[in-house]
Amino acid sequence: MKTFHLPVFFLLLLSIPMTAQVTYTVTVPNGTNSCFIAGEMTGWNQMQMNLLITNVYTLTIPYATTTQQYKYCSGPAWNYSETTANGGSISNRNYSANDVVAQWAITWDFTNNFPPSVTSGSIVRHWFKSMLVDSRYIDVWLPEGYSGTSKYPVLYMHDGQMLFDATTTWNQQAWDVDGTLGSLMSGGLIDRTIVVAIQNNGNKRQAEYFPEKVINTIPEPQKSQLESLFYGTTRGDAYLKFIVTELKPFIDNTYSTYPDRQHTFMGGSSMGGLISLYAFCEYPTVFSGAICMSTHWIGTFNDNSQIPSAMIDYLSKNLPVPTDRKIYFDRGTVGFDASYGPYQTRADSTLTAKGYNSSDFESRIFEGDDHNENAWKARFNIPATFILSNRTDAVSNPSAGTVLQVSPNPASSEISVEPFDRLEGKLVTLYDCSGKTVLSKPLIHKNIDLSTIIPGTYFMSIDGASIKIIKN
Repeated sequence: MKTFHLPVFFLLLLSIPMTAQVTYTVTVPNGTNSCFIAGEMTGWNQMQMNLLITNVYTLTIPYATTTQQYKYCSGPAWNYSETTANGGSISNRNYSANDVVAQWAITWDFTNNFPPSVTSGSIVRHWFKSMLVDSRYIDVWLPEGYSGTSKYPVLYMHDGQMLFDATTTWNQQAWDVDGTLGSLMSGGLIDRTIVVAIQNNGNKRQAEYFPEKVINTIPEPQKSQLESLFYGTTRGDAYLKFIVTELKPFIDNTYSTYPDRQHTFMGGSSMGGLISLYAFCEYPTVFSGAICMSTHWIGTFNDNSQIPSAMIDYLSKNLPVPTDRKIYFDRGTVGFDASYGPYQTRADSTLTAKGYNSSDFESRIFEGDDHNENAWKARFNIPATFILSNRTDAVSNPSAGTVLQVSPNPASSEISVEPFDRLEGKLVTLYDCSGKTVLSKPLIHKNIDLSTIIPGTYFMSIDGASIKIIKN
């Protein structure tokens, strides 16, 4: 049975006329707890409707047209779809000002939902009731071998319904967070980490993910164009406050975590990248790292310079000092990502001016990558390794009875490997965060030349031990 997840519906609305809007009203069976609508106007992503009176729900959708087909569900999954009075299938609806649902396949009651399947670790699902934002599902991914006797870092991620199981998503795509992190952890490349997957709020996603303190610095008409996507007021500050003051204490009390800043991170893509950057700046005592993939600098559906300029101006004034912090950016070159280049370059320059360097900041370009989950899945191992690896410059290899030491680290042109007398002749392999080998040769001299290697984060493997190398 499939769980229906709420993805980035606004990315599919680009071609719809900006002046249209349609109000949908539906009468539902007794006992209905909520009602969702999904159709061509939402990219078949569910949007929660508002209760008008008992058993009657309504929702006005900007940019919709009356020619688009749709269906209703009692909950955020297709298994809660409407049926005929006899339980039969319902065809896609054509627009009517007053719809009636005869029966639900299943009536959603907040507990009969099914978490995504994972190939590594396990998922615990919580229905989280907040005083600050709308209630929603939170999926907590626990790594293989999770134990209450050990402590774990925590990565908070947005668009939680798109992170694990492609069979349950609207576009049959997912990040495969469990598979990627499970592989990196089994290889000893990153710390065993808990992932808190926060489901987005559908029609309020844009309002929750846009950095609130930036809005009033955006000139017209871009400010009004952005606010028209909010379905009411902005909620960015409330969303982050919900994570920091409600969700994080719950996670730290329920699971065996390291609650401190050094072990708490945030990540997302598109608008999720934007709100992760905002959290990195707004809560520097809570988060020490942020993953910002395909950061949606333009804010709306159309390329513009005003919203990115306001965001980068905010960044220059609020970016925390780089000490003991890490932040990762990237972008593709297709779809929305094709517009990000000039703005990401300006953001990169801002970080460099604030003292960030290759040991605490990465910004990458992936030629040919589009703005979707398949692209983020293919490269998620890179930011995960950069942010979640806390290796030092000394690693023990018990089987060999030695301690591998590398200095200096970070390095500019060469590194020295010790103990050379025990490692001489052993194969040295250096690979980047994507797993690509950039150097492989026997250790003939204790000094290894890095002058031809571009700055970044790498891993060196020798005699069964691996160690992270920072090349400045």
